[in-house]
Amino acid sequence: MCGGARVIRSRGGSCIIDPFGEILAGPNFERETTPAAEIDRQAIARSKFDFDVTGHYARPDVFRLAVDERRKSPVPPCPTLPSRQAAKKGRRARNCLCVARNRVLRWRPGTA
Repeated sequence: MCGGARVIRSRGGSCIIDPFGEILAGPNFERETTPAAEIDRQAIARSKFDFDVTGHYARPDVFRLAVDERRKSPVPPCPTLPSRQAAKKGRRARNCLCVARNRVLRWRPGTA
């Protein structure tokens, strides 16, 4: 432990799994290794028949596809952001996020 913080170690466990979910290589928790396996590229095409991501064979009582075709407004312009001093004083208000100059900035309504 360093400075009272807990040290968390990952045991690793890298493995190679084929498109049908079968483990082809690994995991090895005993020593450091690099898993290697021969992959059947035809299995990729065959597995797509089992996993229909577009929902053609999904149960209609469980799954549904809904498309919201209503017109959406673009991102509204960012309001004037408060100075750091004003933000530090901060009145109780929920945090809002604003995208400005390719950064996400945090501001509190009512502190500007």
